[in-house]
Amino acid sequence: MKKTGLEVVTIDNFYENLQNPLAQELFTGLLLLRAEGYGPDYPKSFLPYDVVDFVAIHHLFCIRENQKLTPVGAFRQMLLSRADFYKLTLPIYKLAKESRSEPHILAVEKLIKSHRGAKTDLLYSSSFTIKKTLRGERHLTDTIKELVPALTLHDLKTHNIGSTLGGSALRFKTDSLFEKWGYSPIQWNGVPLPPVKKVSAENELVLIMHFEKMKPYAEECLNKQRSLIENRILISTALPEKAAA
Repeated sequence: MKKTGLEVVTIDNFYENLQNPLAQELFTGLLLLRAEGYGPDYPKSFLPYDVVDFVAIHHLFCIRENQKLTPVGAFRQMLLSRADFYKLTLPIYKLAKESRSEPHILAVEKLIKSHRGAKTDLLYSSSFTIKKTLRGERHLTDTIKELVPALTLHDLKTHNIGSTLGGSALRFKTDSLFEKWGYSPIQWNGVPLPPVKKVSAENELVLIMHFEKMKPYAEECLNKQRSLIENRILISTALPEKAAA
């Protein structure tokens, strides 16, 4: 079997691309990747998908084998404007509300309202995973970890996005990785807020994180991985929330 290097594929709103054969194949591959990446570490009752997955932006990191692309890493992004269009709740806001922590709820609500008022988009990033059997391949994992902030910064520069929210499951220590990119714990009244409990994952501790400006490291990643990003496969159509704006 002939394998080639890493390739980036972006599916921008799977629901609007249902008839695309490559989108169908890769979305199924994404579901398998997510199940493998999350399944063993969570209870059987935990589903690593939600309705947002159908309309989110999925960045897939793929290996081509005999001309077939297989996702070996991925993360997703969801725009506030798109959530509003489909009348969906941003998962990070749902997390805050389920925690019943008033400071977290108010902090996320304030961000959402400020972006709607300023007519700049809020981006929610989540569901970062790498295929378990390949996590020992240092060069591959390092490249993927550089592509995440690179793609995020690229989107910030090319879209009307004001800031980004994300969540870090503390037992996996991704908060230190996110901080390297430019994230910090969300604040209320100038005070960084502690982790909240994710009810759907048996009260897993999750740190809600936010950033407005990425650190120089993200710019370095973008410059380093620019070729992969500029040569990625983009699966997209005219997006309904833009037509309705």
